[in-house]
Amino acid sequence: MVKNYKNKILRTYRKISSIERAVHLFCSVIHFDRRDSKMLAVAAIDPDKKLTTLKIIDQSFDAKNAAPGEIFSKINIDPDSRLIFAQNKFDLPEPSLAEIRFSKNLKEAAELMGIRFIDYLSIAEYDNYLSFKNSKYIKF
Repeated sequence: MVKNYKNKILRTYRKISSIERAVHLFCSVIHFDRRDSKMLAVAAIDPDKKLTTLKIIDQSFDAKNAAPGEIFSKINIDPDSRLIFAQNKFDLPEPSLAEIRFSKNLKEAAELMGIRFIDYLSIAEYDNYLSFKNSKYIKF
């Protein structure tokens, strides 16, 4: 099930000018839905860094069984968008090998479609997260 958040959250987070702002955006969705399971979400940002779309893609996300094509088939993203993906974690944000592979495949799929991939975040809490881009898990 894909959930699309339009009103309150899109108004609160009009601009995503930093990874920290994106983390807070995703944490507000996780808190808003009070999720206890792993989830995968995506935020689409236009060239002016304005948030255009926020969707929960998978409420029972498992990187081992996830396919980028399936993920992209669940979302309708403008080709000019820049994408930030995030998954929640329950302890440390360190990724598994499956999560690293999945994020790389997701980035490659986005690039093949001409969509800019900004980052993939693993979030345990507001101040306990990992940016795959900053941690060099994904080459940019």
